[in-house]
Amino acid sequence: MMKEFVKDLAIYSPATIIPAIVTIITIPIITRMISPESYGDYVLIVSLISILVTLIGGLSSSIIRFYPIYEKNSNLDYLLNTSIDILIIFIIFMTLSLFMLAVTFKSYFSSRLYNLIILGILLFILNSIFEVLTSYLRVKRQASWYSLFLIFKSVGALIFSLIFIVFFNYDSTGLLLGSILPIALSVPLIWKKSIGNVSIDMRNISFKLAKEMAAYGTPLALGNFANWTLSLSDRYILGFFRSTSEVGIYSISYQLAQSSIFLIAALFNFAFNPLSVIIWEKYGACASKEFLINGTRYFLILCVPAVFGMSILCKEIMMIFTTNDYLEGYTIIPIICLSGLIFGLTQRYAAPFSFFKKSSIYGFCIFASCFLEIGLNIWLIPTHGYLAAALSNLISYGFLLVLVIMVSKRYLAWNFPFRTLMNVILSSAIMGIVIIFIKQRFDLDSISNLSLIIIFGTTLYFSSLLLLKELRPEEVLQIKIACTHIYKKYLK
Repeated sequence: MMKEFVKDLAIYSPATIIPAIVTIITIPIITRMISPESYGDYVLIVSLISILVTLIGGLSSSIIRFYPIYEKNSNLDYLLNTSIDILIIFIIFMTLSLFMLAVTFKSYFSSRLYNLIILGILLFILNSIFEVLTSYLRVKRQASWYSLFLIFKSVGALIFSLIFIVFFNYDSTGLLLGSILPIALSVPLIWKKSIGNVSIDMRNISFKLAKEMAAYGTPLALGNFANWTLSLSDRYILGFFRSTSEVGIYSISYQLAQSSIFLIAALFNFAFNPLSVIIWEKYGACASKEFLINGTRYFLILCVPAVFGMSILCKEIMMIFTTNDYLEGYTIIPIICLSGLIFGLTQRYAAPFSFFKKSSIYGFCIFASCFLEIGLNIWLIPTHGYLAAALSNLISYGFLLVLVIMVSKRYLAWNFPFRTLMNVILSSAIMGIVIIFIKQRFDLDSISNLSLIIIFGTTLYFSSLLLLKELRPEEVLQIKIACTHIYKKYLK
């Protein structure tokens, strides 16, 4: 199954790499055309929408968990109808609640912020539909379609946002409109590819299944809410105690880190989670342990050097992609990158909670971590600003990892690949020393120079892994096959 994992990982990679490139392209535009204050308002609205969409993530997780069971029993119609009906009810309830709150408290908002809230409601509806429908693509292992839709969503958002900002002189409103249009255009095709011709009928809803999905998905939805707190609540606390300008600076730095480390973690989730459940259901504990060990190996091999590279080149990256108004934020990039690495490892250790349907325990772990972060943020942000927000984030993710390891091993214990960790740290350190040496002698003030040093560093890193025999010959062959598959699938 590792061959299938590497293959899926390769197919999903454009869905993370291209949005990361789009983010990097977008940042210079945002920082040159939109003020930190205006961008701070946009971030606050998008963060609110993110938390609401994470609540529907419990339904998406339930689909991924129960699909193999209902496919085996040839009862997929019940799963499809039940999940779509739950989605419709959720959207109606949340939309009405949001609209009523927006109207009730309209006098407390500026006209720009109020308009952003109304647009945000529409973005919430479309993102919720997108999230649930694409979960079917993931569990059906239609990775190519999933990747194409994510690519269209990100590239389309960039194109439409540019049109609204450049030709219509919109600021943060243009960014929201640009995010809405590509999702609206893609939803009909996603529906066809993910669900097909299945007719949605409220009479076909299975209340037994709905109860099972609620029991499994609700703790995950609450956990997603708490996870949102870990990653996004600091913006609100920062905005309350400091200023929207600091929210903008912090968010740009966070975005740059997300374009590498957190997207690697997301890439692994796309490929790892559906396959891990299938392996557990079909092959049992021994095969699942092996899959967890090898999946963690590959995650470390990709993520650790990215943390080193981003930490060493963070100032040069900020100088190239932002303006002086945002430059000071480079100091928090290494902290955020390390948080992303820890978060990715936490996801590997959280897999047994899914196997044993113990989602409530994972939700409790996340809640404990989020309370820690909120406390740290309220204590430290008023004095130390966004640096405190980044450090609180790191401490909370570290606490979450320790908590998840302690609890999950009671259900399924597996051996962490420490040898791989040592090898990738050594290879990353060699790469880092060489990059620092080059940085001291040459200017890395252009995209071309930065790209060359990244390519050189990557080549040096993987050469070190080969010399240390961390990469096995059969794994190198699998990577070549996967790359060939990507070429045939997307480029040929």
